[in-house]
Amino acid sequence: MDLLILLSVLVLILILAHQMRARTVKVGSLILSPVLLIYVTWDTLPPLPITRQLLAILFLIVGLLVGVGRGKTLHVFRDTGGRIMRCGTWSYVLLWLVVFGTKMALRDTGYMGAASASLSYLLMFLCGSIIARNGILLYKYAKVRWGRERDAQQV
Repeated sequence: MDLLILLSVLVLILILAHQMRARTVKVGSLILSPVLLIYVTWDTLPPLPITRQLLAILFLIVGLLVGVGRGKTLHVFRDTGGRIMRCGTWSYVLLWLVVFGTKMALRDTGYMGAASASLSYLLMFLCGSIIARNGILLYKYAKVRWGRERDAQQV
């Protein structure tokens, strides 16, 4: 059991380090990933009673709000070679940890209900979060690419 915890912590540290590393902004993946996620979500959502549909919409709205927060905390800049880069900030990592912890807590407590409903809520949350984050990231990319700004830290 101790080895599993140690490996889990190591993987989490690697994920967080990856979030803080500067990476090139790839516009194609910013557009394609939400489109694919929307398609998968639409295709896999089971019919839900109205109360569960409202809860799924609530998860979508919360995901949008979290995605806005994540997008606003990403640092987008032009490096010395002229490439447009993005890099997570400590606020981004903290928000990522809060979201990850909340999802794990909801899953572990069984609060999210049946497996199909749980998947629906998670997919709705992911859709909202990725759409909002990528939208803000595209906006920041455009500010750096076509604007006169070298650094689009603030939106």
